[in-house]
Amino acid sequence: MSNIAELVGEADHVAITTLSDNVINTSAERKDHVERLQGHFTAEHGLSFLIEVKHGRSVKTFLMDTGQGFTLQHNIKQMEIDANRIECVVISHGHYDHTGGLIEFLKTIDSDVPVIAHPDAFKPSIWIRRKGAIRRPYLPVSIGRVESVGGRILQTKDPFPIFTGTLTTGEVMRETLFEDLKGVFYLDDEGLAESPIMDDQSIIVNLKKRGLVIASGCGHAGIVNTIKQARKITGVERVCCVVGGFHLLGSSEERMNKTIQYLKELKADIVSPMHCSGFEFTLKAATELSDCFIPNGVGTKITL
Repeated sequence: MSNIAELVGEADHVAITTLSDNVINTSAERKDHVERLQGHFTAEHGLSFLIEVKHGRSVKTFLMDTGQGFTLQHNIKQMEIDANRIECVVISHGHYDHTGGLIEFLKTIDSDVPVIAHPDAFKPSIWIRRKGAIRRPYLPVSIGRVESVGGRILQTKDPFPIFTGTLTTGEVMRETLFEDLKGVFYLDDEGLAESPIMDDQSIIVNLKKRGLVIASGCGHAGIVNTIKQARKITGVERVCCVVGGFHLLGSSEERMNKTIQYLKELKADIVSPMHCSGFEFTLKAATELSDCFIPNGVGTKITL
């Protein structure tokens, strides 16, 4: 176990509730550890999790990402969540579909909270889908605006401890050869300088007797790279749950197949791709990882 993992320790329980996602999945099959909350929820192209971690009698409640901002407040109210219980926000990366609800969320709570992010999360990048079509997946807020509504920015490239057994991955090492990370994000309008999206990070919960729970925002660094990073910095090999964006939309058949094979070898209890994972990959995972696959969406709550 690494020094940071020894410092952070182990959590007793974790619950991950999907507040924002591309789909609503309240009527999907129920399985062990999975609850389908009921309510008049809304969906969007975005991601937000409510994560609750328990150690002994202490509980830490925090947000991972805030979606685009069209659904978060509505779904929080529908789920009857007391937003003032949320003690911090972790930003997985700076794209609009993960940060758009940040300002409105901070306005709704009574106390100042830390906002943990990689420094690059506040830098704009250019989305060039095809020649002549340009869109900016910008962070729609400045650091100054976040601070003006009570957010205390904590910028770090390194793994960051949040609570007992809970930390960020920090910058994820890119070492898996089959994870082709080239995409449509650039640092310039001409598309000459590709954006490495080094701000991409995930949440790790080291769960007592069960192993690692990994929550990914988009997995721009590669979901296999992300899992390897979590294992490396914690020194824990056992992975019991991987949930979130795997960013395999539009990926090659080879990459999808090799990712499936890697996930099979994990022998995790839960694998739950969502958001940007892509229909083709999600269908493949549902078929080939049927023992551990969990369909996700707004209203899904995973408790371990």
